Amino acid sequence: MQFDAKLDHVDLSKGNLDTRMSGAGLNQPLNAKTRWRNITLDMEKNTARITGLSVTAANATLELDATAQNLRDRPTINGQLKIDPFSPRKLLARLGNPIPGNLQGFNLAHLDTGIHYSGNSVRLDHLKMKLDNSMLTGRVSVPDLKSKALRFDLALDAINLNQYLPAGSGPAQHAVTQHSAKFMETRLPGRLLSNLDMNGRLTIGKINGFGLSASNVSMKLVAANGTVKLAPLSAGLYGGSYNGNITLARAGQGVKLATAQNLADVDAGKLITALGGGSRLSGKANAQLQLEGQGNTVAELLDTLKGNAKFDIKHGALEGINLWDSLERAYVLVKDHKRLSASGPKRTEFANFKAVASIAHGIVNNDALEATLPFMSLTGNGKVNLVKHHLDYNLLAKVVKTPRTANADLSQLKGLTVPIHVSGYFSNMSSVPDIKQALEARAKAAVKKKLDAQKKKAQDELKKKLQDILGGGGGGGL
Repeated sequence: MQFDAKLDHVDLSKGNLDTRMSGAGLNQPLNAKTRWRNITLDMEKNTARITGLSVTAANATLELDATAQNLRDRPTINGQLKIDPFSPRKLLARLGNPIPGNLQGFNLAHLDTGIHYSGNSVRLDHLKMKLDNSMLTGRVSVPDLKSKALRFDLALDAINLNQYLPAGSGPAQHAVTQHSAKFMETRLPGRLLSNLDMNGRLTIGKINGFGLSASNVSMKLVAANGTVKLAPLSAGLYGGSYNGNITLARAGQGVKLATAQNLADVDAGKLITALGGGSRLSGKANAQLQLEGQGNTVAELLDTLKGNAKFDIKHGALEGINLWDSLERAYVLVKDHKRLSASGPKRTEFANFKAVASIAHGIVNNDALEATLPFMSLTGNGKVNLVKHHLDYNLLAKVVKTPRTANADLSQLKGLTVPIHVSGYFSNMSSVPDIKQALEARAKAAVKKKLDAQKKKAQDELKKKLQDILGGGGGGGL
């Protein structure tokens, strides 16, 4: 140590400080080693400098080089902060706060960033932070430490959220479906929104979690005056693209939600599987969705959701039901009084499927449905209960051509329009075609057509006779 009589110049070189800590929640004593090459204080120039400072504890090492100015007035600090690679899992265990064993992550971390402090603000520049296999880069600043305002521009290369969720909560389990009771009771942080002051951008190269997988994620976040806006939002999603926006605003103790979502050429089967744990629908989907609602809990929010949706899915299938097989078995039962067992896979393929729907209180009211299937076209309407996973549809199937089967001659079905009632839970659906009604309607139509033809023939003959009488049968007139 070197210093002058007035302590205007102080120089500490080659420092070593070893400490041993115990208690305070530590499950065992913690040894720390502090080293520095040089610490200089110059009160005449109003500056200070730290060179080669390192602090090592529990196999984690922090390194700092920094300079400070304006020590007496408004201090400013500029430096470089590093935390060498270490195991957060081992560190927290040493500190008496072990990470649960059913979490797979938190095995490796390190940090390298420029740090700048001035008065009431702090900024991290050229940030590089690694956690396990994920690297975060960019900058973060807090322009006002009192208000805790946050500004950021960050890029994350990839993250697997399943590493930070309890074992079994990844692709096989989903927050909403597998923990629905607890999830629905979750209180929404309306009060928290009032204190947020954030503005920034985040990009993620690839993200996995809760069964979902997305790439090239980009989001802009603005939070102020009790409102949080995520807009625009965009991502690559299951072979297609997603873009949309989300607005959350404080509503009493709860939250008000407004959102618009758009999907283009997304693999519907993979997306629905990711969201709900099982898919009954596949194909390339284009969709537009607008929703709004509010509540104090997740359950209240979902119950008040209302909006509209539009779907257009091509080259897909509805799993769990075979409409043509149901139609064939119903026809054989009516015509030959025979009961056939279900045959073939419980799967209905379609070339395209279009639907327009309104949404309220967890119910999707589908007033306009159109689909083109092999051998038939469908129109109809129905409802889907998103909370109970139940559906109920009344459809009209127009048979455009018939396949060859070993069970019956189905040629009489061509041109027939058959009412079909589809209902049940997503996991167990059934379809009931009304062949008898369709055949009776066709018979009535045939009789009407014959009567109309006979009526027209009689009218034509009467008209001809009148023309003959009035025209003299082609001779002189009256």
